[in-house]
Amino acid sequence: MRSRSGVVIFLALVFLSLSRAEPSGRQSQDLEKGRIIDKVVCVKNSQFSYALFLPSDYSGEREWPVIICFDPRAQGRRPVEKFQAAAETYGYIVAGSLDSKNGPFDLTQKAAKAVWADIRERFSVDTGRIYTAGFSGGAEVAAIFPYLVETRAAGIISCGAGLPPTYEPGWVKPASYLGIIGNWDFRYLDMARLEEQFDKVQVTHRIVYFDGWHRWPPEELMGEAVEWMELMAMKAGLREKDGPFIEAAYQKRTKNAADLERSGRLVSSVREYESLASDFKGLVDVAKLEEIVLGMKSSALFRELEKDNRAAEEKELAFQPRVQKVFTAIDQPYSGQSPLRPKDIAQALEIDAWIAASIQTKNLFQSEAAKRMLSQVAIMADRRGSQARDGGDYRLAALCFELAAKASAGHPMNPGEYYNLACAYAIWGKEKDALKSLRLAVEKGFDDLALLESDKDLDSLRATQQYAIIVEELKARRRFP
Repeated sequence: MRSRSGVVIFLALVFLSLSRAEPSGRQSQDLEKGRIIDKVVCVKNSQFSYALFLPSDYSGEREWPVIICFDPRAQGRRPVEKFQAAAETYGYIVAGSLDSKNGPFDLTQKAAKAVWADIRERFSVDTGRIYTAGFSGGAEVAAIFPYLVETRAAGIISCGAGLPPTYEPGWVKPASYLGIIGNWDFRYLDMARLEEQFDKVQVTHRIVYFDGWHRWPPEELMGEAVEWMELMAMKAGLREKDGPFIEAAYQKRTKNAADLERSGRLVSSVREYESLASDFKGLVDVAKLEEIVLGMKSSALFRELEKDNRAAEEKELAFQPRVQKVFTAIDQPYSGQSPLRPKDIAQALEIDAWIAASIQTKNLFQSEAAKRMLSQVAIMADRRGSQARDGGDYRLAALCFELAAKASAGHPMNPGEYYNLACAYAIWGKEKDALKSLRLAVEKGFDDLALLESDKDLDSLRATQQYAIIVEELKARRRFP
C-alpha cells in the first residue's frame, strides 16, 4: 500500500529520538506455543487483530526478538507461515496483521499501531530487536513501520517491492534492509535500483534475487532472511557472536555463489560474492572473496553480460510510458473512435514481441525483462477488468481480461484470467465465448470447483451441456489427479 503522505513521515521523524519503546506490564496469556494461532484480538483495541506464532520454548523469563508482518490483502497468516520454521529455530515471535492492506492509509496506520501496542503489552519483547516484514504494498508498510509507531527497527524484510514513493533511502537507517525480489516480478526494477541508492547513503542491506513472480517468496528464502538478520545483529552487537553459526552461514553463502557461477549466471554470482564480502567483513577474512570479485568483474565475459543486462533493463524501463499511455486510452478513448479491440491493444503493447522475447533462450536478461513486462501488463489489465466488471461495463471487462489472459501465458495467474474472461462474457450474454473461455481456464489448470459451482456470474451457463461436461471433467480430475 502506497503512503503518499510526506507529512506523516516528517512528523514521525521528529519523534524518532524517542525510538526505544519501553515494554509495559506483561499479561499472562494462555496462548499456545509452537503453532500458528489464526487470530489474536488486540486487548485495548478489539477492532484489530493478528495471526501469531510463539516459539515452543517461549517464556517471559527473557526478551525475544519479534517480526511484525504486513500482507497487501490483510492475509496475516501467510507471512507467519513463511517465517514459522526459522522463528522456531532462532527464537522469534512473529505476528501478521489481519487488517492492514492496500487501501486507505489511515486504517493501515491504526492497524500497525494496534498490533505493536498489543505485542508489547502481552509479550516479553527485546525492543532492540524489532523487525518488520511485508510483501508488495505490505513491504512499503514494513519500511515506514518504525515511523508509524515511533520506535526503532533493527531490520526490514521487504518482499516484492521497494520503498514507498517520496521515501528517501537514507530514512531506512539505522535498520538493516533485506530485499527479496523475483527475477520475473514486475516490480523488479524498483528493488534492483535500491542497491546503488543504499550504497550511496551507507544503508546496511542485501538484495536477494530468485526465479519467481510477484508473490511471497518461498519459505526457504524467508528463513535465509532471518539468518541474515541474526548475522547483522551479531555485527551490530545486538546479540552475542556465534562462531559455528557464522561459519555455517559463510559456507552456505559461498556455495550458493559458486553454484551460480557454475550454472553460467555470472552476473548473479558476482552480486552474491559482493554481498557475501560485505556481510561477513569483520567476522571472517574476506580478502579472498574480494579478489574473486575483482577477477570476475575484469573478465570480458562479465562485461559483455553486464552490458546485456543493462540493455534489457533500459528497454524495459523505456517501455513503461507506452504501457501507461495505452491503459489511459483504454480508460479514456478518443472521441469519435470506434471501440478498442483486443488485437489493437495487444499490437500497441507489442505483446507478441514480448512473448517471443520471454521464451527465447539466447539472452537470459531479455527473457527475464520480457516476463516482467508481460506480468505488469497482465496485472494492470486484470485490475482494470475487475473495475469494469464491478461497474457494469462488461464489454470493457472482457477486453481487459482477454488482454490479461494473453499477457499472462506461463504465469500462475493465467488460468484465473481465462476464468475471469468467462465470467465477463457470461454476464454480458456471450454464451459461446464464455464457454470457450471456461474450457480454456480448466485446461490451463483452474481447479476451484466450489467457486465454479457457486459463482453467480456463471448462472447463465449452468443449463448448457458444455458447462455440465466441464464440471464433470473437473470433478474427475480432483478424484484422479
